[in-house]
Amino acid sequence: MLKRGILTLFIFVLLIIGFSNVIFAQEDSPEEFSDAQLETSAGTTPDSFFYFLDDFFDRFGDELKVREEKIAELREMIQSGNLDAARIALERYYQYADSLEREIDPEKAEEARRSASAIRNALAELEEQLSEQEREEFVNPINDKEDAILTSVEIAGKIKELCETLSEIDPLEYS
Repeated sequence: MLKRGILTLFIFVLLIIGFSNVIFAQEDSPEEFSDAQLETSAGTTPDSFFYFLDDFFDRFGDELKVREEKIAELREMIQSGNLDAARIALERYYQYADSLEREIDPEKAEEARRSASAIRNALAELEEQLSEQEREEFVNPINDKEDAILTSVEIAGKIKELCETLSEIDPLEYS
C-alpha cells in the first residue's frame, strides 16, 4: 500500500513538473525555426469556382500541411484585398487546427514547431497590410491557436514519456 502511494506521489510530481515546463516553454516562439517558411502554396483559393474540390481533397491530407495551405490561401486573399474569401480560408484553417490540437501525435512535435513558426512568419509579413481590427480578426487568433497546438503536442509528449516510464516500472500494471 505504501509503495503504491509513493508511486502515485512520484507520478503526480512528474506531471506537475512536466506541465509547468510546457507552460513556461510556450511563452517564447521556437527559436530553432525562426526563419521557417510555409512549405506549401495557396493553390486553389476560396475565390475560385473549384475551391470545393480543393476542400474535398484536403480532408485526406496531413493536417499540419493543410493548415499551412489554408494560411497561404488566407495570405493570398488578404494581399488581393478579398477579405471575404480570406474569412473562408480562416474558417477552414480552424477546422484543421482544432482537429490537430485535439489529436496531435507526439512524434510530430518538431514538425509542429516548424509549422507554427512558418505560420507566424507568414502572418508577420501580413501585419503591415492589415488594420488593427483586421489583425484582431486574422493574426492574433491564429497565433493563439498555434500556441494551443504547441502546448497540446508538448503535453502529448509528456504523457507518452510518462506512460513509457510507468510501463518500465511495472509492465503488467501499466500496460
